[in-house]
Amino acid sequence: MALLYCALTMIGKAEPGPETVLPPLPDEQSVPFGKPVDGIALRLIAPAEVCPGQAINLTVQVKNLSQRERYLPEIFGFASAQHVKLEIKGPNGKLLKQSNRSEGPVRPSAFKRLKPNEVWRAEIRDIQGTLFNGQFQNEGNYTLTYTFNGPKLPATTTVGWRDTIKDGHQVKEDLLDEATQEQLAGAWSGSVTASPAQITLVPMKEQDLTVHEWGVFTVFNDQEYANLNRKAEWGDLPDFFYRQFPTQRLRWAPAAWDKPLIYFYSNRTSLKLEVSVKFVHGAPVVWWPAAAAPVDAGGIKSAPIPKFDSLAWSGWLGTFVPNHGGMVPTPEWITPRETLFPAGQWLTDARLENAALFTVCGSKMQRTAPWLTDQLESGRFVFYDGLVPSPDYLHCLASDALSATVKNAAAFPIRRLYLLDRRLPQKPQTARTALGAAEEKKIDLAPAGDLAAFIRQIRADLIEAGLFEAEADSLLKIWHQGFFANSGLVAFYLLPREEYDAMLVLRVAPEPAAAPTRVGIALHPNFDAEPAITVRVTGWITQLDADDFKTREEAERQLTLAGPVALRLLQQAANDGSAEVKISARKILDAGDAGNWLK
Repeated sequence: MALLYCALTMIGKAEPGPETVLPPLPDEQSVPFGKPVDGIALRLIAPAEVCPGQAINLTVQVKNLSQRERYLPEIFGFASAQHVKLEIKGPNGKLLKQSNRSEGPVRPSAFKRLKPNEVWRAEIRDIQGTLFNGQFQNEGNYTLTYTFNGPKLPATTTVGWRDTIKDGHQVKEDLLDEATQEQLAGAWSGSVTASPAQITLVPMKEQDLTVHEWGVFTVFNDQEYANLNRKAEWGDLPDFFYRQFPTQRLRWAPAAWDKPLIYFYSNRTSLKLEVSVKFVHGAPVVWWPAAAAPVDAGGIKSAPIPKFDSLAWSGWLGTFVPNHGGMVPTPEWITPRETLFPAGQWLTDARLENAALFTVCGSKMQRTAPWLTDQLESGRFVFYDGLVPSPDYLHCLASDALSATVKNAAAFPIRRLYLLDRRLPQKPQTARTALGAAEEKKIDLAPAGDLAAFIRQIRADLIEAGLFEAEADSLLKIWHQGFFANSGLVAFYLLPREEYDAMLVLRVAPEPAAAPTRVGIALHPNFDAEPAITVRVTGWITQLDADDFKTREEAERQLTLAGPVALRLLQQAANDGSAEVKISARKILDAGDAGNWLK
């Protein structure tokens, strides 16, 4: 199982919706209002410090300092470029170039009443990614100046027309938006500027963004791809997971806005994050939360999506995210509500409380009205699984009751190799050793005594490799059965980082200060089986044609448990065996073999 953990989020049965929140504002002494014009004053509130990729969210407050009611339009969040101007000067003294914004006339009905001493508040979301996309690159101080050019109140505006009958003839009648006497008496227009605000762009620090990933890759020698035996597990994952096999369930493209596990850690409340993983060979199969690419962007009867080799996620890290989980984005920022997986699933063991919350825009299962199915998905990790080249460098040349002779066929050393022998379940034996590049070695197995001590040593090695304690504990809990409870001789070792990167290319933007930690484990179940498995599997395949039903049933069970170890021989039997053997072999292959789908 390949697992990808990032301080992202997870989703299951929907809980109550997210809370709409607004960040607290500083007092007026530390951030004062600017000089009033005809009783109207502004203040601009900006974060004092940001790191690369962090959302730069601004707050504009409008205050009526006069003793009478004033009427002006609530368009302070850049609804109209001709009325709102944000000027930003960078550390080099040059002005940043502002992107185009929509223009439009202001109707009388847009002018609202601002009472004496009343304060309006407008939120401007993520100018880093919208108005000044990608221009906050140079470290240093940025000075922001905000000006509101209030339009004059029109007495009357034509907003449309309707057909009507006049003097027996059909004519078009204008529909008017007319100002009230109260609006005309209290209308405000003019140009008012807030006191300048300053933002400092600082370098990315480890506490701003740390990325950790671990993955376990099951290896059966002579098989081209790891995790070929995951078909049944992939099919049993929650329905709301995304996949291209065994049942295609892609998401619709958002309608109205722009088992490795990966964990993210951050002290920032709103960090825009782009994450991608490319399968150099093979393909992703299942993932969560929703990927930004690929998506099913077609109509309800869209053509099948071709197989793809990459996934990309685009979302927000932290406790404040834009509320874009519906057809029309809203200006509020929300605290996303994490949805937990049902108790009893391994996914609950993958959740780490200290990992940052990652939120993306996903989709509900309904496909009849795709523009109404967008929803936020939020969790503590990103999960993906799929088929990757089998890292089959380790081989068992021989084994007996007290030892195993192994060979490292790789051009790199194996620093941490673990063997656990449970062929006699009540008398487990273990070994922890290292192998040089291309080294052949006889490894003595020692009585485990306290198996917990062996597990504690592995935990210490995982932490030394870069995982946090909670990550190591989660990994060992999820994989306890595969590592420590399998019958037979099991071997597993830590892959060099270069090998992990060669299988799965991970990219994160903004780039963290320290390179992501990636811990890969190659797992060899039935490690002693290379010399003997052919004999055992061949015998079970022969028993598929036995006269006794119980014998056939037991043979089918053993072949199913053998997993990819038996695939090659089962594929031969499905083609060349007797009629009964062909039926049973194809049944086992259909339940467990994912390789034919990829090919």
